[in-house]
Amino acid sequence: QVALALRALRGFDLSVIADGLLTNEAALAQRLARARTVLRDVSLAVPAGHELAPRRNAVLHALLLMFNAGWQADAERARELCWDAIRLARALAAHPAAAHPDADALAALLLLHGARLTGRHDDAGDIVPLPGQPRDRWDQGMLRLGITHLARARKAAALSRWHLQAGIAAEHAMAADYASTNWPRIVGYYEALVRIDTGAAPRLSRAIALAEAGEPAQARQMLQALLPSVPDALRAHAHAALSHAHARLEEHHQ
Repeated sequence: QVALALRALRGFDLSVIADGLLTNEAALAQRLARARTVLRDVSLAVPAGHELAPRRNAVLHALLLMFNAGWQADAERARELCWDAIRLARALAAHPAAAHPDADALAALLLLHGARLTGRHDDAGDIVPLPGQPRDRWDQGMLRLGITHLARARKAAALSRWHLQAGIAAEHAMAADYASTNWPRIVGYYEALVRIDTGAAPRLSRAIALAEAGEPAQARQMLQALLPSVPDALRAHAHAALSHAHARLEEHHQ
C-alpha cells in the first residue's frame, strides 16, 4: 500500500521508494506487482471498524516517506513535497472518520521538522547540518502548531512510533541551541522506539544519540554489531556514525 501510493500518486522513482523502505528496486518491483493484483478489487472508500487502523497506518507511513524524500531534495523540491505531506497529515488528523492521536502525532512530527526547512539550506542552496543551522530562521508558527498537535496526540491509549518520533523532534526543535539539546531524554525516546520497531533505522539513530549523550563506547559497540546487517541505504550513515563515535573516544582519552 505504501509503495503503491508513493508510485501512483506522487510518481516517485523506484529507487527513491526503495531507499525509503530500506529495500532494493527488484524486490520493490515485485511488491508493487503483487499490490496491484491484491488491491484491484479493493474499495477506495474510507474503511471502518477493524480495517481502519492498518489502512490509516499505511497512509501515515506513506506521508512520512513523502516528507523524507522532500527532506533530502533541493530547496525547491523540499518545499513542494514536505509542505504537501504536512498538509495531508493535518487533513488526516482533522478527518471525522480517520482522526486519531497517531495522525496528530505524525502531523506534529512533520511540522516540527518542517519548521527547520527555512534554516536547512544556505543562500547557495547547500544543506546546513543541524548543529550549524541558524535557529532564528526556523518557522516559529510551525513549531507552535507542531506542539499543539503533539498535545492532542497525548490522549492516545498507547504511544506509537509516531508519538516517540514526534517527541524526539520536539526535543530538537525546542532546544535553545544544539549544545542545549537534551540527548539523554532523546536516548530514552529511542529506547522506547526500538521496543516497537527493531529495524536498523531506529537502532542506528539510538546509537548516534548515545554518542551525543556522552556514551561513545556504548554507541561504538552498537554500531559495530549493526554494520554487518545494515541496509545499503543506511550504510554510509552507519559508517559516519561509527567514525564519529571513534573520534569522541579519542577526545575522551585525551
